[in-house]
Amino acid sequence: MSDLNDKLVSGLKWGSVEKFSTYGVQFLLSIVMARLLTPADFGVVGMITIFLALSTIFIDSGFAVALIRKKDATDTDFSSVFYFNILLSLLFYGVLYLAAPAIASFYDTPILCRVTRILGLTVIISSLTIVQRARVTKEIRFNIHAKVTFTSAAISGTAGIAAAYAGFGPWAIVLQLMLASALTSALYWYFSSWRPSKLFSLRTIREMFSFSSKLLVATLLLVIYNNIYQLVIGKWFSMAQVGFFSKANSYANLPNDAIGRTINNVALPALARIGDNDAELLGYYRRLLRGTSCVLFPIMGAIVALAVPGVRLVLTEKWMPAAPLLQILATACVMAPIRMINQNVYHIKGRSDIYLKTEVINKLLITALLAATIPLGIQAICWGFLAVSYVQFFVNAHYNSRLVGYHLRRQLGDIGRPLLVTLVMTAAIFSLTLLIRHDLAAILAGGAVMLATSAWMLNREVRIRTLYAKFFHKA
Repeated sequence: MSDLNDKLVSGLKWGSVEKFSTYGVQFLLSIVMARLLTPADFGVVGMITIFLALSTIFIDSGFAVALIRKKDATDTDFSSVFYFNILLSLLFYGVLYLAAPAIASFYDTPILCRVTRILGLTVIISSLTIVQRARVTKEIRFNIHAKVTFTSAAISGTAGIAAAYAGFGPWAIVLQLMLASALTSALYWYFSSWRPSKLFSLRTIREMFSFSSKLLVATLLLVIYNNIYQLVIGKWFSMAQVGFFSKANSYANLPNDAIGRTINNVALPALARIGDNDAELLGYYRRLLRGTSCVLFPIMGAIVALAVPGVRLVLTEKWMPAAPLLQILATACVMAPIRMINQNVYHIKGRSDIYLKTEVINKLLITALLAATIPLGIQAICWGFLAVSYVQFFVNAHYNSRLVGYHLRRQLGDIGRPLLVTLVMTAAIFSLTLLIRHDLAAILAGGAVMLATSAWMLNREVRIRTLYAKFFHKA
Protein backbone atom coordinates (compact mmCIF):
# COMPACT_ATOMS: atom_id res chain seq x y z
CA MET A 1 0.00 0.00 0.00
CA SER A 2 2.74 2.46 1.00
CA ASP A 3 4.70 1.62 -2.15
CA LEU A 4 1.66 2.38 -4.29
CA ASN A 5 1.06 5.64 -2.42
CA ASP A 6 4.69 6.66 -2.98
CA LYS A 7 4.47 5.90 -6.67
CA LEU A 8 1.19 7.79 -6.99
CA VAL A 9 2.60 10.83 -5.19
CA SER A 10 5.80 10.80 -7.23
CA GLY A 11 3.89 10.26 -10.46
CA LEU A 12 1.45 13.04 -9.68
CA LYS A 13 4.29 15.39 -8.74
CA TRP A 14 6.22 14.88 -11.95
CA GLY A 15 3.03 14.59 -14.01
CA SER A 16 1.95 17.95 -12.64
CA VAL A 17 5.34 19.48 -13.39
CA GLU A 18 5.12 18.15 -16.94
CA LYS A 19 1.60 19.33 -17.64
CA PHE A 20 1.74 22.71 -15.92
CA SER A 21 5.11 23.67 -17.39
CA THR A 22 4.25 22.39 -20.85
CA TYR A 23 0.74 23.76 -21.03
CA GLY A 24 1.86 26.99 -19.38
CA VAL A 25 4.44 27.51 -22.11
CA GLN A 26 2.02 26.39 -24.83
CA PHE A 27 -0.69 28.69 -23.52
CA LEU A 28 1.57 31.74 -23.47
CA LEU A 29 3.02 30.96 -26.89
CA SER A 30 -0.43 30.32 -28.35
CA ILE A 31 -1.54 33.76 -27.18
CA VAL A 32 1.33 35.36 -29.08
CA MET A 33 0.56 33.21 -32.14
CA ALA A 34 -3.13 34.15 -31.99
CA ARG A 35 -2.22 37.84 -31.93
CA LEU A 36 0.11 37.47 -34.94
CA LEU A 37 -2.10 35.17 -37.03
CA THR A 38 -5.74 35.26 -38.13
CA PRO A 39 -8.57 32.88 -37.18
CA ALA A 40 -8.48 31.63 -40.79
CA ASP A 41 -4.80 30.61 -40.40
CA PHE A 42 -5.73 28.42 -37.45
CA GLY A 43 -8.71 27.12 -39.41
CA VAL A 44 -6.46 25.73 -42.15
CA VAL A 45 -4.67 23.38 -39.74
CA GLY A 46 -7.86 22.70 -37.78
CA MET A 47 -9.49 21.26 -40.89
CA ILE A 48 -7.04 18.36 -41.20
CA THR A 49 -6.71 17.58 -37.48
CA ILE A 50 -9.13 14.68 -37.73
CA PHE A 51 -7.14 12.94 -40.48
CA LEU A 52 -3.85 13.17 -38.57
CA ALA A 53 -5.51 12.03 -35.34
CA LEU A 54 -7.12 9.01 -37.01
CA SER A 55 -3.80 7.92 -38.51
CA THR A 56 -2.09 8.17 -35.13
CA ILE A 57 -4.80 6.11 -33.43
CA PHE A 58 -4.59 3.39 -36.08
CA ILE A 59 -0.83 3.21 -35.64
CA ASP A 60 -1.07 2.85 -31.86
CA SER A 61 -4.00 0.41 -32.21
CA GLY A 62 -4.44 0.34 -28.42
CA PHE A 63 -1.10 -1.42 -27.97
CA ALA A 64 0.28 1.27 -25.64
CA VAL A 65 -2.48 0.64 -23.08
CA ALA A 66 -2.08 -3.12 -23.59
CA LEU A 67 1.65 -2.86 -22.80
CA ILE A 68 1.02 -0.71 -19.73
CA ARG A 69 -1.57 -3.05 -18.21
CA LYS A 70 0.33 -6.27 -19.04
CA LYS A 71 2.19 -7.12 -15.83
CA ASP A 72 4.68 -9.54 -17.41
CA ALA A 73 5.46 -7.68 -20.66
CA THR A 74 8.69 -8.96 -22.23
CA ASP A 75 11.23 -7.40 -24.57
CA THR A 76 9.65 -9.42 -27.36
CA ASP A 77 6.34 -7.71 -26.63
CA PHE A 78 7.86 -4.22 -26.74
CA SER A 79 9.97 -4.89 -29.84
CA SER A 80 7.10 -6.52 -31.74
CA VAL A 81 4.81 -3.54 -31.08
CA PHE A 82 7.60 -1.13 -32.05
CA TYR A 83 8.16 -2.68 -35.49
CA PHE A 84 4.43 -3.13 -36.07
CA ASN A 85 3.82 0.57 -35.31
CA ILE A 86 6.46 1.66 -37.84
CA LEU A 87 4.95 -0.56 -40.52
CA LEU A 88 1.50 0.91 -39.91
CA SER A 89 2.83 4.47 -39.89
CA LEU A 90 4.36 4.06 -43.35
CA LEU A 91 1.12 2.59 -44.62
CA PHE A 92 -1.03 5.39 -43.25
CA TYR A 93 1.29 8.14 -44.40
CA GLY A 94 0.97 6.69 -47.89
CA VAL A 95 -2.82 6.86 -47.56
CA LEU A 96 -2.66 10.48 -46.33
CA TYR A 97 -0.29 11.46 -49.15
CA LEU A 98 -2.60 10.02 -51.82
CA ALA A 99 -5.73 11.41 -50.15
CA ALA A 100 -4.36 14.96 -49.79
CA PRO A 101 -5.85 16.28 -53.08
CA ALA A 102 -9.26 14.85 -52.15
CA ILE A 103 -9.10 16.49 -48.71
CA ALA A 104 -8.25 19.85 -50.30
CA SER A 105 -11.10 19.40 -52.76
CA PHE A 106 -13.56 18.46 -49.99
CA TYR A 107 -12.90 21.75 -48.21
CA ASP A 108 -12.34 23.69 -51.48
CA THR A 109 -9.03 24.89 -50.00
CA PRO A 110 -6.05 24.09 -52.31
CA ILE A 111 -3.38 24.82 -49.68
CA LEU A 112 -4.58 21.81 -47.67
CA CYS A 113 -2.97 19.41 -50.15
CA ARG A 114 0.56 20.54 -49.26
CA VAL A 115 -0.27 21.03 -45.58
CA THR A 116 -1.63 17.46 -45.30
CA ARG A 117 1.39 15.91 -47.00
CA ILE A 118 3.87 17.78 -44.81
CA LEU A 119 2.05 17.40 -41.48
CA GLY A 120 1.39 13.75 -42.33
CA LEU A 121 5.07 13.10 -41.68
CA THR A 122 4.35 13.56 -37.97
CA VAL A 123 2.50 10.24 -38.13
CA ILE A 124 5.75 8.42 -38.94
CA ILE A 125 7.76 10.42 -36.42
CA SER A 126 5.24 9.77 -33.62
CA SER A 127 5.24 6.02 -34.28
CA LEU A 128 8.89 5.90 -33.22
CA THR A 129 8.01 6.90 -29.64
CA ILE A 130 4.81 4.98 -28.85
CA VAL A 131 6.68 2.16 -27.12
CA GLN A 132 9.11 4.57 -25.45
CA ARG A 133 6.20 6.52 -23.98
CA ALA A 134 4.47 3.33 -22.85
CA ARG A 135 7.60 2.11 -21.03
CA VAL A 136 8.09 5.45 -19.28
CA THR A 137 4.42 5.50 -18.23
CA LYS A 138 4.47 1.85 -17.11
CA GLU A 139 7.48 2.56 -14.90
CA ILE A 140 5.79 5.76 -13.59
CA ARG A 141 8.87 7.80 -14.58
CA PHE A 142 7.00 10.99 -15.28
CA ASN A 143 10.09 13.13 -14.79
CA ILE A 144 11.11 12.03 -18.31
CA HIS A 145 7.70 13.05 -19.68
CA ALA A 146 8.20 16.45 -18.02
CA LYS A 147 11.63 17.04 -19.55
CA VAL A 148 10.59 15.95 -23.03
CA THR A 149 7.30 17.80 -23.36
CA PHE A 150 8.50 21.07 -21.82
CA THR A 151 11.63 21.24 -23.97
CA SER A 152 9.84 20.40 -27.23
CA ALA A 153 6.97 22.81 -26.48
CA ALA A 154 9.30 25.71 -25.64
CA ILE A 155 11.58 25.31 -28.67
CA SER A 156 8.87 24.55 -31.24
CA GLY A 157 6.62 27.32 -29.91
CA THR A 158 9.41 29.90 -30.14
CA ALA A 159 10.15 28.81 -33.70
CA GLY A 160 6.45 29.09 -34.57
CA ILE A 161 6.26 32.63 -33.22
CA ALA A 162 9.33 33.64 -35.24
CA ALA A 163 7.74 32.22 -38.39
CA ALA A 164 4.41 33.94 -37.65
CA TYR A 165 6.18 37.26 -37.08
CA ALA A 166 7.99 36.80 -40.40
CA GLY A 167 4.62 36.52 -42.17
CA PHE A 168 4.44 32.78 -42.87
CA GLY A 169 0.73 32.59 -41.98
CA PRO A 170 -0.59 29.04 -41.49
CA TRP A 171 2.85 27.63 -42.31
CA ALA A 172 4.06 28.98 -38.98
CA ILE A 173 1.66 26.54 -37.26
CA VAL A 174 2.83 23.72 -39.55
CA LEU A 175 6.46 24.45 -38.64
CA GLN A 176 5.61 24.47 -34.93
CA LEU A 177 3.83 21.11 -35.09
CA MET A 178 6.54 19.45 -37.20
CA LEU A 179 9.33 20.67 -34.94
CA ALA A 180 7.43 19.62 -31.79
CA SER A 181 6.97 16.10 -33.15
CA ALA A 182 10.62 15.73 -34.19
CA LEU A 183 11.97 17.08 -30.89
CA THR A 184 9.64 14.88 -28.84
CA SER A 185 10.78 11.77 -30.68
CA ALA A 186 14.48 12.66 -30.41
CA LEU A 187 14.25 13.45 -26.68
CA TYR A 188 12.41 10.24 -25.76
CA TRP A 189 15.13 8.24 -27.47
CA TYR A 190 17.78 10.28 -25.69
CA PHE A 191 16.33 9.86 -22.19
CA SER A 192 15.16 6.24 -22.53
CA SER A 193 17.67 3.40 -22.32
CA TRP A 194 15.38 0.92 -24.07
CA ARG A 195 16.22 -0.05 -27.64
CA PRO A 196 14.29 -2.52 -29.82
CA SER A 197 15.76 -6.01 -30.14
CA LYS A 198 15.85 -8.01 -33.33
CA LEU A 199 12.71 -9.81 -32.18
CA PHE A 200 9.25 -9.92 -33.69
CA SER A 201 6.33 -12.17 -32.82
CA LEU A 202 3.04 -12.23 -34.69
CA ARG A 203 1.67 -14.29 -31.82
CA THR A 204 2.38 -11.38 -29.46
CA ILE A 205 0.62 -8.95 -31.79
CA ARG A 206 -2.41 -11.26 -32.07
CA GLU A 207 -2.63 -11.81 -28.31
CA MET A 208 -2.42 -8.12 -27.49
CA PHE A 209 -4.81 -7.22 -30.29
CA SER A 210 -7.51 -9.34 -28.66
CA PHE A 211 -7.63 -6.66 -25.94
CA SER A 212 -6.55 -3.63 -27.94
CA SER A 213 -8.90 -4.18 -30.91
CA LYS A 214 -11.96 -3.12 -28.94
CA LEU A 215 -9.99 -0.27 -27.44
CA LEU A 216 -8.92 0.73 -30.95
CA VAL A 217 -12.47 0.87 -32.27
CA ALA A 218 -13.64 2.80 -29.20
CA THR A 219 -10.73 5.25 -29.45
CA LEU A 220 -11.36 5.71 -33.17
CA LEU A 221 -14.94 6.64 -32.40
CA LEU A 222 -13.74 9.01 -29.71
CA VAL A 223 -11.22 10.73 -32.00
CA ILE A 224 -13.64 10.94 -34.92
CA TYR A 225 -16.32 12.55 -32.82
CA ASN A 226 -13.89 14.80 -30.93
CA ASN A 227 -12.81 16.22 -34.28
CA ILE A 228 -15.99 15.84 -36.30
CA TYR A 229 -17.15 19.28 -35.20
CA GLN A 230 -14.17 20.90 -36.93
CA LEU A 231 -14.75 18.74 -40.00
CA VAL A 232 -18.42 19.75 -40.18
CA ILE A 233 -17.75 23.40 -39.42
CA GLY A 234 -14.97 23.43 -42.03
CA LYS A 235 -17.35 22.02 -44.64
CA TRP A 236 -20.42 24.11 -43.87
CA PHE A 237 -18.93 27.29 -42.47
CA SER A 238 -15.92 29.56 -43.13
CA MET A 239 -12.27 28.94 -42.25
CA ALA A 240 -12.45 31.82 -39.76
CA GLN A 241 -15.30 30.07 -37.92
CA VAL A 242 -13.23 26.88 -37.81
CA GLY A 243 -10.50 29.00 -36.21
CA PHE A 244 -12.92 30.44 -33.62
CA PHE A 245 -14.18 26.97 -32.71
CA SER A 246 -10.69 25.43 -32.64
CA LYS A 247 -9.35 28.13 -30.34
CA ALA A 248 -12.37 27.99 -28.01
CA ASN A 249 -12.21 24.19 -27.92
CA SER A 250 -8.48 24.14 -27.16
CA TYR A 251 -8.83 26.60 -24.27
CA ALA A 252 -11.89 24.79 -22.89
CA ASN A 253 -9.94 21.52 -22.85
CA LEU A 254 -6.74 23.05 -21.47
CA PRO A 255 -7.47 22.45 -17.73
CA ASN A 256 -8.54 18.88 -18.37
CA ASP A 257 -5.48 18.22 -20.53
CA ALA A 258 -3.15 19.79 -17.97
CA ILE A 259 -4.66 18.38 -14.76
CA GLY A 260 -7.22 15.70 -15.61
CA ARG A 261 -4.93 13.79 -17.95
CA THR A 262 -2.08 14.01 -15.44
CA ILE A 263 -4.23 12.26 -12.86
CA ASN A 264 -5.51 9.81 -15.46
CA ASN A 265 -2.04 8.93 -16.81
CA VAL A 266 -0.65 8.34 -13.32
CA ALA A 267 -3.70 6.48 -12.05
CA LEU A 268 -3.84 3.88 -14.85
CA PRO A 269 -0.45 2.19 -14.30
CA ALA A 270 -0.64 2.61 -10.51
CA LEU A 271 -4.17 1.27 -10.03
CA ALA A 272 -3.58 -1.54 -12.53
CA ARG A 273 -1.44 -3.11 -9.79
CA ILE A 274 -4.45 -3.47 -7.47
CA GLY A 275 -7.04 -4.16 -10.15
CA ASP A 276 -8.02 -7.50 -8.59
CA ASN A 277 -8.87 -5.93 -5.21
CA ASP A 278 -12.22 -4.22 -5.78
CA ALA A 279 -12.47 -2.70 -2.28
CA GLU A 280 -9.01 -1.12 -2.44
CA LEU A 281 -9.55 -0.02 -6.04
CA LEU A 282 -12.86 1.65 -5.16
CA GLY A 283 -11.24 3.53 -2.26
CA TYR A 284 -8.53 5.04 -4.45
CA TYR A 285 -11.04 5.61 -7.23
CA ARG A 286 -13.40 7.66 -5.03
CA ARG A 287 -10.56 9.77 -3.65
CA LEU A 288 -9.37 10.53 -7.19
CA LEU A 289 -12.89 11.51 -8.20
CA ARG A 290 -13.45 13.85 -5.25
CA GLY A 291 -10.00 15.42 -5.42
CA THR A 292 -10.26 16.01 -9.16
CA SER A 293 -13.69 17.62 -8.73
CA CYS A 294 -12.37 20.03 -6.07
CA VAL A 295 -9.60 21.21 -8.41
CA LEU A 296 -11.11 21.17 -11.90
CA PHE A 297 -14.72 22.22 -11.29
CA PRO A 298 -13.77 25.71 -9.99
CA ILE A 299 -11.31 26.22 -12.87
CA MET A 300 -13.97 25.42 -15.47
CA GLY A 301 -16.48 27.66 -13.70
CA ALA A 302 -13.99 30.53 -13.75
CA ILE A 303 -13.40 30.04 -17.49
CA VAL A 304 -17.14 30.28 -18.12
CA ALA A 305 -17.48 33.46 -16.05
CA LEU A 306 -14.33 35.15 -17.38
CA ALA A 307 -14.53 34.12 -21.05
CA VAL A 308 -15.60 37.53 -22.40
CA PRO A 309 -13.03 39.74 -20.61
CA GLY A 310 -10.41 37.00 -21.03
CA VAL A 311 -10.75 36.71 -24.81
CA ARG A 312 -10.93 40.48 -25.22
CA LEU A 313 -7.80 41.10 -23.14
CA VAL A 314 -5.66 38.14 -24.18
CA LEU A 315 -6.59 37.48 -27.82
CA THR A 316 -7.93 40.94 -28.80
CA GLU A 317 -11.23 41.94 -30.38
CA LYS A 318 -10.71 39.93 -33.59
CA TRP A 319 -11.26 36.74 -31.55
CA MET A 320 -14.40 37.86 -29.69
CA PRO A 321 -16.75 35.50 -31.61
CA ALA A 322 -14.89 32.67 -29.82
CA ALA A 323 -15.99 33.89 -26.34
CA PRO A 324 -19.57 32.49 -26.29
CA LEU A 325 -18.29 29.24 -27.81
CA LEU A 326 -15.69 29.03 -25.03
CA GLN A 327 -18.39 29.46 -22.37
CA ILE A 328 -20.51 26.63 -23.77
CA LEU A 329 -17.59 24.25 -24.39
CA ALA A 330 -16.07 24.91 -20.96
CA THR A 331 -19.42 24.01 -19.37
CA ALA A 332 -19.39 20.80 -21.41
CA CYS A 333 -15.82 19.98 -20.35
CA VAL A 334 -16.67 20.09 -16.63
CA MET A 335 -17.45 16.36 -16.69
CA ALA A 336 -14.55 15.34 -18.96
CA PRO A 337 -12.07 14.43 -16.17
CA ILE A 338 -14.77 12.49 -14.31
CA ARG A 339 -15.53 10.57 -17.48
CA MET A 340 -11.83 9.74 -17.96
CA ILE A 341 -11.49 8.42 -14.42
CA ASN A 342 -14.61 6.30 -14.93
CA GLN A 343 -13.20 4.90 -18.16
CA ASN A 344 -9.94 3.99 -16.44
CA VAL A 345 -11.82 1.29 -14.55
CA TYR A 346 -12.69 -0.41 -17.85
CA HIS A 347 -9.00 -0.58 -18.78
CA ILE A 348 -7.90 -1.75 -15.33
CA LYS A 349 -10.51 -4.53 -15.37
CA GLY A 350 -9.63 -5.48 -18.95
CA ARG A 351 -13.18 -4.68 -20.09
CA SER A 352 -12.45 -2.96 -23.38
CA ASP A 353 -15.79 -4.36 -24.58
CA ILE A 354 -17.65 -2.08 -22.15
CA TYR A 355 -15.48 0.86 -23.20
CA LEU A 356 -16.44 0.18 -26.81
CA LYS A 357 -20.12 -0.17 -25.94
CA THR A 358 -20.24 3.16 -24.07
CA GLU A 359 -18.44 4.95 -26.90
CA VAL A 360 -20.91 3.58 -29.47
CA ILE A 361 -23.84 4.83 -27.37
CA ASN A 362 -22.26 8.24 -26.92
CA LYS A 363 -21.39 8.64 -30.58
CA LEU A 364 -24.88 7.73 -31.72
CA LEU A 365 -26.15 10.56 -29.52
CA ILE A 366 -23.58 12.96 -30.96
CA THR A 367 -24.56 12.02 -34.51
CA ALA A 368 -28.23 12.68 -33.85
CA LEU A 369 -27.63 16.03 -32.13
CA LEU A 370 -25.07 17.16 -34.69
CA ALA A 371 -27.48 16.47 -37.55
CA ALA A 372 -30.17 18.42 -35.73
CA THR A 373 -28.02 21.44 -34.86
CA ILE A 374 -26.00 22.05 -38.07
CA PRO A 375 -28.75 24.18 -39.66
CA LEU A 376 -28.98 26.26 -36.47
CA GLY A 377 -25.37 27.48 -36.43
CA ILE A 378 -22.12 26.92 -34.51
CA GLN A 379 -23.48 27.90 -31.10
CA ALA A 380 -26.29 25.35 -31.45
CA ILE A 381 -23.69 22.69 -32.36
CA CYS A 382 -21.80 23.55 -29.16
CA TRP A 383 -24.99 23.28 -27.07
CA GLY A 384 -25.54 19.81 -28.52
CA PHE A 385 -22.00 18.86 -27.52
CA LEU A 386 -22.72 20.05 -23.98
CA ALA A 387 -25.85 17.90 -23.72
CA VAL A 388 -24.00 14.78 -24.86
CA SER A 389 -21.13 15.32 -22.41
CA TYR A 390 -23.48 15.08 -19.42
CA VAL A 391 -25.32 12.06 -20.81
CA GLN A 392 -21.90 10.36 -21.16
CA PHE A 393 -21.32 10.70 -17.43
CA PHE A 394 -24.52 8.79 -16.60
CA VAL A 395 -23.72 6.06 -19.15
CA ASN A 396 -20.21 5.52 -17.73
CA ALA A 397 -21.45 5.64 -14.13
CA HIS A 398 -24.03 2.93 -14.89
CA TYR A 399 -21.42 0.45 -16.11
CA ASN A 400 -18.96 1.25 -13.31
CA SER A 401 -21.60 0.43 -10.73
CA ARG A 402 -21.61 -3.09 -12.18
CA LEU A 403 -17.81 -3.41 -12.27
CA VAL A 404 -16.76 -2.10 -8.85
CA GLY A 405 -20.03 -1.32 -7.07
CA TYR A 406 -19.67 2.45 -7.38
CA HIS A 407 -23.33 3.25 -7.88
CA LEU A 408 -24.64 6.41 -9.53
CA ARG A 409 -26.07 7.76 -6.27
CA ARG A 410 -22.67 7.50 -4.58
CA GLN A 411 -20.92 9.14 -7.53
CA LEU A 412 -23.40 12.00 -7.53
CA GLY A 413 -22.92 12.33 -3.79
CA ASP A 414 -19.13 12.52 -4.19
CA ILE A 415 -19.18 15.20 -6.91
CA GLY A 416 -22.45 16.93 -5.96
CA ARG A 417 -21.04 19.26 -3.31
CA PRO A 418 -18.08 20.46 -5.43
CA LEU A 419 -20.46 21.01 -8.33
CA LEU A 420 -22.91 23.04 -6.23
CA VAL A 421 -20.13 25.17 -4.72
CA THR A 422 -18.75 25.76 -8.23
CA LEU A 423 -22.14 26.99 -9.48
CA VAL A 424 -22.29 29.54 -6.65
CA MET A 425 -18.69 30.57 -7.32
CA THR A 426 -19.33 30.99 -11.06
CA ALA A 427 -22.31 33.26 -10.38
CA ALA A 428 -20.19 35.33 -7.98
CA ILE A 429 -17.34 35.75 -10.48
CA PHE A 430 -19.77 36.65 -13.26
CA SER A 431 -21.25 39.33 -10.98
CA LEU A 432 -17.73 40.70 -10.44
CA THR A 433 -17.24 41.05 -14.22
CA LEU A 434 -20.39 43.22 -14.34
CA LEU A 435 -19.20 45.40 -11.46
CA ILE A 436 -15.53 45.67 -12.50
CA ARG A 437 -15.31 47.21 -15.95
CA HIS A 438 -11.53 46.79 -16.31
CA ASP A 439 -10.79 43.41 -17.94
CA LEU A 440 -7.48 42.69 -16.18
CA ALA A 441 -8.86 43.65 -12.76
CA ALA A 442 -11.93 41.46 -13.31
CA ILE A 443 -9.77 38.48 -14.32
CA LEU A 444 -7.48 38.90 -11.30
CA ALA A 445 -10.44 39.18 -8.93
CA GLY A 446 -12.18 36.18 -10.49
CA GLY A 447 -8.97 34.15 -10.36
CA ALA A 448 -8.56 34.91 -6.67
CA VAL A 449 -12.12 33.74 -5.97
CA MET A 450 -11.49 30.55 -7.94
CA LEU A 451 -8.26 29.75 -6.08
CA ALA A 452 -9.89 30.40 -2.71
CA THR A 453 -12.85 28.18 -3.60
CA SER A 454 -10.67 25.29 -4.77
CA ALA A 455 -8.39 25.57 -1.70
CA TRP A 456 -11.38 25.57 0.64
CA MET A 457 -12.90 22.47 -0.98
CA LEU A 458 -9.58 20.58 -0.97
CA ASN A 459 -8.97 21.48 2.67
CA ARG A 460 -12.46 20.30 3.58
CA GLU A 461 -11.92 17.03 1.69
CA VAL A 462 -8.67 16.37 3.58
CA ARG A 463 -10.27 17.18 6.96
CA ILE A 464 -13.19 14.81 6.29
CA ARG A 465 -10.83 11.99 5.30
CA THR A 466 -8.77 12.59 8.46
CA LEU A 467 -11.86 12.45 10.67
CA TYR A 468 -13.03 9.21 9.05
CA ALA A 469 -9.57 7.69 9.47
CA LYS A 470 -9.49 8.59 13.18
CA PHE A 471 -13.02 7.25 13.72
CA PHE A 472 -12.34 3.88 12.12
CA HIS A 473 -8.96 3.61 13.82
CA LYS A 474 -10.61 4.00 17.24
CA ALA A 475 -13.35 1.55 16.25
